[in-house]
Amino acid sequence: MDSGQPDETRIRLTGDRFKGGRLPVDSLIELERYQRLLRTAAEAEWTRAYPDEELPADFDDNISLAIERIEDGSADVYLAFEQHAIYAEYQESSQNLIDSTIAAAYDSTPGRSLPQLPPEIETEILEGVAALGETLTPDQSFQLYPEGPKGPAVSVTVESRAQASEKLFKADFFLTEEPAEVEVVKRTDETTLVGRFTKIDARAKSYRFESEQYGELSGKYTETARAADIRALVEAPDLAPITRITAMVNFRDGRATSIKNVLAVEEFITTDAAWGERLRELASMAAGWDGDEAEPIVFAALDHAKAVLERIEEAGTKLPNLFPVEDGGISLEWASPEAVRSIEVTPNGAYALFYLPPGSFDGRHDVVLDLSSAVAFATKEVIE
Repeated sequence: MDSGQPDETRIRLTGDRFKGGRLPVDSLIELERYQRLLRTAAEAEWTRAYPDEELPADFDDNISLAIERIEDGSADVYLAFEQHAIYAEYQESSQNLIDSTIAAAYDSTPGRSLPQLPPEIETEILEGVAALGETLTPDQSFQLYPEGPKGPAVSVTVESRAQASEKLFKADFFLTEEPAEVEVVKRTDETTLVGRFTKIDARAKSYRFESEQYGELSGKYTETARAADIRALVEAPDLAPITRITAMVNFRDGRATSIKNVLAVEEFITTDAAWGERLRELASMAAGWDGDEAEPIVFAALDHAKAVLERIEEAGTKLPNLFPVEDGGISLEWASPEAVRSIEVTPNGAYALFYLPPGSFDGRHDVVLDLSSAVAFATKEVIE
């Protein structure tokens, strides 16, 4: 197969019965058999990676194929996975394994071996591949394009099925050497994720979270209160809040694979102002953003900084540059050759004011707790 999973899987059924793009209902079982093989392989890989965990409730839903279209002529069917992100690695690996097994079974090249099949599903895969094409009559074929829709086809017919079945169940058709065992490094760590909840499934008690760091992750919830929090965020308006969650996250070989459980949820309401994107960037910074021990930017500090920026923008004052502070605060800074002025919004919502007058090396410091004093400091032309 080409590097990476093809966007579409092409299966073509030929014969008089399929002319004009007709796809009889009783022929859909061939597509279902192919999907079942993919699920079997994907489930086995998940179970080997996470032997102590139950298969996620939405796993099969994400290893489901949908008919994208049927081309004219014979029943030329183009399939695609219904979900593309959440279990993409299992979609790709299962399709590689099943397609290469089918291709090897129907390849007449001497010495062509099957790929190594997981022992626990070996018999099920062999029997499933052998069953492909059972509904065919002598004038029909089932054609699979394992290298992509424009690649060469593997043709399953009544005659080729008989030959393939003999090869599938011959002991000397398998690889003679066991592949080297690859150690899978797994861990579960407390992690801060920033992004948005995109879906909640009350039936499966599961959700999906689109994270800035790792893409889409799935998780399950057990607490009703947590479900209400997630649903409120999923159903938020177009200008949805940025969500930060502290969660126990499962990792495999350094890559996040799923959320085990959520420990805390915070939200920050975004803005479409010009400076809103910078606040979003700050909100998305994880712990250790400085390469050391810096804290994530506290959402309360973001809220207070947003309030200051809104007020000074209304006043027509020049907008400051925004910088993160290692303790989780935000610094609003105005700097020029004449003077330096800054407001550091602390994690607890206080405003630390600093002013360095022209020609001076002695800055002035103050701390205020109210928004109006911070805004007055930012908008005042001359500070005495």
